[in-house]
Amino acid sequence: MHRILALVLILGVSGCATIFSGSSQKVSIRVTPEDSTIIVLGGATGAALAKIGKVAYIQRRILELLSPAVSAEDREFIAAVGIERFLTTLILEMKTGRVPTDTTQQLAEIYARIPRPVKEKIIGTIGLEAFGVGKLDVVLDRGEIYAVIGWRTGSDLKIRSIDGSFNWATLWNILNLGLGVPIDLYTGAWLKLAPAKLELTLTPIPQAAP
Repeated sequence: MHRILALVLILGVSGCATIFSGSSQKVSIRVTPEDSTIIVLGGATGAALAKIGKVAYIQRRILELLSPAVSAEDREFIAAVGIERFLTTLILEMKTGRVPTDTTQQLAEIYARIPRPVKEKIIGTIGLEAFGVGKLDVVLDRGEIYAVIGWRTGSDLKIRSIDGSFNWATLWNILNLGLGVPIDLYTGAWLKLAPAKLELTLTPIPQAAP
């Protein structure tokens, strides 16, 4: 009996969801066609892009980082292109060493004028969690909101979110006088990421009639 009570206390104090589920989770991402690029962003950028209404905050932040090195005219053009497309192209350039072939000449010239230290600072600011092609298995911290970007030359860019839903293992803590709830809240284990398997299909951009 004493052993059972001790086990209950250990589970309660330690955080039941933290013990059984952990504070991180594996997520599988697949994008069709298979040569499509996958980008996973976390932190404030991921949350903002996942919740489209907050993109303006990220745009202001990125334009502030660019302001010492890029003219006001270029920053206006970047804002018009869309900050999500700008960031996607920037990540692709930094990871592959080249600008995507469907990038307009004007935007390609702007990328060429941005000093590498500024690009690196932006990459370090936006919360880049993972980068891959076609399929990606990544371990992400629970309790965060992530934006998954699917991109391919000649296709529309797609953004989907990976968000937290209630982890029912936390219910044990609630029934056990709530002893472990603060730990589960702190580690993020009280949430589980959903969807755990994400599939995206990119749509080709219609070709203009000759």
